Amino acid sequence: MILRSAACAALLLLPMAAQAQTLLVEGVESRREMDCAGRDVDINGFGHRVTLTGQCGTVSLHGANQTVTLESATRLVVTGAENSAKASGTLGALLVEGHGHNVTGAMPEQAEKPAMVEVTGEGSVLDLVLNGRTRIVVAGARHKVLWSARPGVPVPQGDISGIGNVVERAPQS
Repeated sequence: MILRSAACAALLLLPMAAQAQTLLVEGVESRREMDCAGRDVDINGFGHRVTLTGQCGTVSLHGANQTVTLESATRLVVTGAENSAKASGTLGALLVEGHGHNVTGAMPEQAEKPAMVEVTGEGSVLDLVLNGRTRIVVAGARHKVLWSARPGVPVPQGDISGIGNVVERAPQS
């Protein structure tokens, strides 16, 4: 009887475990739209075109020539070569590693510590809107980080090392 009760309890927990699973896109040149519903997303491969709706957990984009459009994420990780990510909302943290990525998004206002942006590798371009204190760390070569902020948001702090890297306020249109 105890074994049967434990099995029933385990079956009742399955929908919650399935809901917490990471969403996965692998392979080559998939086209997909997914609702994050708070879950993490891993996109691996070449040439995918993915649209993510809702609030995402950590979105990891690994590979080359992929395009991801998302609403918001607690963290965005972009690695590989020549990937593109565009967020219409905020990214809790941002890590960009590799070559030739394009990333557009907004960094949140956080009370306790600055939002974190890290860029390494070569030749990536980031276009960011800062909504609060932000720390930007750039290493490698020929990265360009353009930022804008609403009045009252401080200039981002951080470190720059490497060759020909630029972190500057975006020209106002």
